[in-house]
Amino acid sequence: MNLLEVNNIDPEEESVVEALTLFADKNVDFADALFSVKSRKNTPVLTWDKKDFKKLNCEYYIPDEI
Repeated sequence: MNLLEVNNIDPEEESVVEALTLFADKNVDFADALFSVKSRKNTPVLTWDKKDFKKLNCEYYIPDEI
């Protein structure tokens, strides 16, 4: 069963639904998936965890690369 089909599960934002989909499809941390979705609208992500962000469609930077 899909998590979003369970009674009483109602994400507040469309970005949460997209992040949950990325979390499941790309096998990344949910927080990283949510950051990637949110970052597409505003600003790139600054992270040490490039392993997950390589799988996600967003702009990201590693502190050592700046």
